[in-house]
Amino acid sequence: QSNEQLRELTRRKTPGMLSSYIILIVFSELMRKDGIELMNHVFLSLQDDKLTVTQASPASGNPSFLRFSYQLNERRSAFWDTALSGDSLFLEIPAGPLAEGSKEGLTALLGFAEEKIKVNFVFLWFHKNREDRLSIIKTFHYMGLEMVKPGHPMVPARPDLAFMVYSLDNSSSDEE
Repeated sequence: QSNEQLRELTRRKTPGMLSSYIILIVFSELMRKDGIELMNHVFLSLQDDKLTVTQASPASGNPSFLRFSYQLNERRSAFWDTALSGDSLFLEIPAGPLAEGSKEGLTALLGFAEEKIKVNFVFLWFHKNREDRLSIIKTFHYMGLEMVKPGHPMVPARPDLAFMVYSLDNSSSDEE
């Protein structure tokens, strides 16, 4: 399917869908970026009919790249680009003010990461020189994220970036 057809599929809403229903669409379009071949695998999560997740998995086994799109209203969406590596998802908070409703979208992203991807950690980062830095830290701390101390082995040594982590315990899941 073409990218335009795929975009149209992501815009449609089908009445009566279960909130956790996942439609898996896999297509094999090779993409070249910076001389690297990537195999695109796209899957759509119609969780609450608002969250769309697209995944590009590199053929070489490097981290997978996921784009989360959360529909804020009929005309606006919030986007987060992430990298999935091992048991961790790394998320960049985009520059500029957080869109209204993006916290709800980030909550959906964290739920998807825990339930569907089954990661143990979600790391997010942002530039330390942001004007809204304290507000972001407060907001995400309220959501359960904690500041990562410099020198943590799972994050790069970048003095210009602040990292926060959301820890998930998937080892004791499926209590029956």
